[in-house]
Amino acid sequence: MKKKIFFIDGLINISAAQTFLFLQKIISDKKDFELFFISSKNDEAKWPYTQKPHNLIRIWDSVSYVRNLFSFLKNNKPSVIHFFFELRTFGTLKSAIKFPFLLILLKIINTKIILTMYNPFIFRKENSWQVIDNIPFNIPTFIMKVLIHLYVKSICGSSHKIIVENNIVKSGLVEYFDITSDKITVINNAVPQDKRVILTTTREKYYDKFSNKKIILCFGVISPRKGQSNAIKAFKIIKDKLPNHILVIGGRRTPEFQLYEKSLLNTIAELNLQKKVFYLGEIDEDEVNVLFEISDIALFPYHPAIYGSGAFSFALQYEKPSIVTSIDTFKEILGDHGGIFVDPNDDDQLAEAIFKLSTDLKLREEIMGNMKAISKSRSCDTVASKHFEIYQQILK
Repeated sequence: MKKKIFFIDGLINISAAQTFLFLQKIISDKKDFELFFISSKNDEAKWPYTQKPHNLIRIWDSVSYVRNLFSFLKNNKPSVIHFFFELRTFGTLKSAIKFPFLLILLKIINTKIILTMYNPFIFRKENSWQVIDNIPFNIPTFIMKVLIHLYVKSICGSSHKIIVENNIVKSGLVEYFDITSDKITVINNAVPQDKRVILTTTREKYYDKFSNKKIILCFGVISPRKGQSNAIKAFKIIKDKLPNHILVIGGRRTPEFQLYEKSLLNTIAELNLQKKVFYLGEIDEDEVNVLFEISDIALFPYHPAIYGSGAFSFALQYEKPSIVTSIDTFKEILGDHGGIFVDPNDDDQLAEAIFKLSTDLKLREEIMGNMKAISKSRSCDTVASKHFEIYQQILK
């Protein structure tokens, strides 16, 4: 009997899709495994690549995902269910509240559950763990701390194996939530080793749009924690020193941060930067790839948290010299010399770093060499193989 492995991701993030595609190659000659990708019916759950896999199955909407998913999984008897989980995986933020109940129900069908967890809502400050700011719920902080602790403990406790993107997340789960270390495996985000083939028309569209200016790219989910507002304010400081550069901001928008998005647009207008800062909002995969290909440098002015960064994988793929904030996530990825590190709350320091990296070709080439080496260690083949090893171990 074939062992059925079910990927479940309502947002279909690029990391999950890449892992799935490369796992398909690994098991293509193994007759005893079968792989499926289960997602939602929502319009935003887009497969990020042109060619869709034949075993992509859409099951639920945000209202009834527990009932629909449980019924489907019970009928199909999976050997492994692998959740790629963040708060909006199943639709709205409120939908996440039901996730622990789904995991409890799945115990009935006697299957192995693997949980890839992207953000356990904490960060480390001065050697102590704290709950992140800007959680979009109007709940007193002391109550939120209790709820987050119970929530993470519950979903981790119902899982047989937990996968995280870096050692910082693992430390947080062990030290703050008291999750057993042996239960957690660190697997870094996959980085494709090949550059995407970009349509000439797509490339020319952006050259025309930006009047052939040099691009400073700030790409990632639109959120206060990703620091897009800091990028705008820092660029304002040095824009006159860089007359041939523009700042381009793009990324997926989420309903809970609509006001933040509006504030970004207001800041651009108030600082009279309409001709120097371009806000693109959500863009498709071809556009993301062309922007990283044609940009000079990339910015990741993230505020403290211990999440990984799917967006930074693009910078590694395209060996794009980057300015990052001095948070644990980037220190683990880049070491001491893989990029330029700045204080997440110091716009003047960020501005100085933008100017330096934009005008120092030797420094950019040095950082590009470091990023190339890091990229090779995170190839999609390597990451997929590590996942397959976990499936084999858990099914023994």
